[in-house]
Amino acid sequence: PPIYQISLSKTSPYHERGMEVFKSNYFFLGYLLYDLYHIFLMFPKLGGLDTVCHHLIFALCSIINGYYRVLVFPFGWLALGEVSTIFLNLRWFLIKMGRGESAFMKIVEGMFAMTFFVTRIVIYLMGVGHLIYEWEEILDLLERDVIPSVFLGIDAFSIAAGIILNLTWFRKIAAMLVSSIGKGRKKTKKLKGETIV
Repeated sequence: PPIYQISLSKTSPYHERGMEVFKSNYFFLGYLLYDLYHIFLMFPKLGGLDTVCHHLIFALCSIINGYYRVLVFPFGWLALGEVSTIFLNLRWFLIKMGRGESAFMKIVEGMFAMTFFVTRIVIYLMGVGHLIYEWEEILDLLERDVIPSVFLGIDAFSIAAGIILNLTWFRKIAAMLVSSIGKGRKKTKKLKGETIV
């Protein structure tokens, strides 16, 4: 099956699946732009320059790949990374409700770190590995003039920048998680000391 280009032929058995990805891409673009609007509206409370760059680059790739109907498979693993955003938003919600020190918050932070690591590090790196493995198919898109080389270059740069950004963010997430676990242990020790006395 063609995993890097949507078949435009309606008689192709892969046309329908490709069109589902095509439509999903534009729903996802809408979500990105909506989220970006809120980030700008409340800047820098909801995210800094790194978040703005992430959203702008992702939106640009979404427009390019949607217009040229390419990189169908990478869209799947790139969009999957947003699963961790569910727990990030839940974490923000708990903080705003004054539940930032709750036991549930520790679970949410753990789920956020785990989903981020699995989707934005492990699956992302596997996706990049697959892109490299299938490089001939990617180059074939250029040879057949499916997409201009400048736009494919933007895609390649964005995917490379994405892994660097994800690794940077994960380092911060891991530090947050370690700090949170450390606070929990200190609190437990303090409580044990109080019950003994």
